[in-house]
Amino acid sequence: MDIQTRERIIEAAVDLFNSRGYRNVTLAEIAGHLGISKKTIYQFFTGKDEIAERVLIFLSTKMNHRLREIKDQELAPADRLREIVKLSRTVLTKTNPLFLEDIRKYVPNLKEELEKIRQERILIIEAIVREGQDRGVFQDGIDTRLAAMAYYEVLMSVHNPSIITRMSGYTPEYPTDQVVDFLLEVFLKGISSND
Repeated sequence: MDIQTRERIIEAAVDLFNSRGYRNVTLAEIAGHLGISKKTIYQFFTGKDEIAERVLIFLSTKMNHRLREIKDQELAPADRLREIVKLSRTVLTKTNPLFLEDIRKYVPNLKEELEKIRQERILIIEAIVREGQDRGVFQDGIDTRLAAMAYYEVLMSVHNPSIITRMSGYTPEYPTDQVVDFLLEVFLKGISSND
């Protein structure tokens, strides 16, 4: 199997899905983008759904690797959580929300994969929160799992235009970055130790 061709197909799909969403991209367009035939694509993938799955795995593997690097940094726990926001903002603003929405809607068999990705990220965040508790900078009584899930949802709000739009009052008065930073600081103040 030609691994290089397989990777090129995945990378082309990332570009096309990101620019136009999953539903609006055909296998013929992916093939045309690469200058290969659809038949060549079928030598590596059973169809567009499998390509979408590989794209998700490819993107989430890169993101989770970077998250683990941040988790292992020698920064204070709150600073690592801020770094995760920066990373998420960078990655998610480069990802077309239509792609993820289309995946949820049109490739339901990937629902489990999306949940697995979510759980992996929550575990990384939970480890940071737990370390913050161990260091005495976050409250002992906080449920680390629940805190990590809440934090993750704040991160994902970057990618949910309806939440940000409601928070910004439909005006540019509060840009997305400012809303997300505000939500993060509210979260951090809420779990911080008062000592």
